[in-house]
Amino acid sequence: MKWGDTQNLLSVIIGLNIAYYAFKEMRTPHLSNLNERVRELNSDVGTKISEISSAIIPNSNEFLKAVVDLHLRTMDLQGKTTGLVVGTSSRRFENKLGLPAMIVATLGTVLLVVSTVLYNDDLPAWLFWLVVVVGFTPVVLMILLNYLILWHAETTIGKEYHELWNTLHLDIGKQLAPHHRALSWGRYAKEHGLSRQEQEELMKFEEESKRSEA
Repeated sequence: MKWGDTQNLLSVIIGLNIAYYAFKEMRTPHLSNLNERVRELNSDVGTKISEISSAIIPNSNEFLKAVVDLHLRTMDLQGKTTGLVVGTSSRRFENKLGLPAMIVATLGTVLLVVSTVLYNDDLPAWLFWLVVVVGFTPVVLMILLNYLILWHAETTIGKEYHELWNTLHLDIGKQLAPHHRALSWGRYAKEHGLSRQEQEELMKFEEESKRSEA
């Protein structure tokens, strides 16, 4: 094998290692999307707390306690997702990944110049395979690390997110379904600054109107 035969390979090694930031672009959207979904869930829980607090329904304290407990869990989960996004997109984290890649890219550039000068000279087989291993190792490690981060996010944070979402929208939502009118009146009362007594009077008036229409 000649030195000149390695030029295409060296070009690929240089290009992949310089473009290592592209792996950040693969990771960040997924984590940011997960973080946004957790933030929306946390907002939904906060809204539900406000609705229950304003509504006149039986066992409201029990419902409120369940949702407040859920709110604490969603806040904790949001802290985890935000920390993961910040931690994996920080300059310090990227530098730890980028330094080996930049060193390999620099060495690859030097070898590319050498291959031009020694174009027709023989290249030892051991040196060729050493270049292949060293040249692709940073890229392979970065790909594996990125998928490890995504797997960790999906199997831990993603799993907990779906559990909390089901608890809020399916379990608690199903229990509150019979009280949907009371919750609606609670939202109305809060928006218009009505007292609890005024809210009760409006609810009674609505019930009497329905009876008279029937």
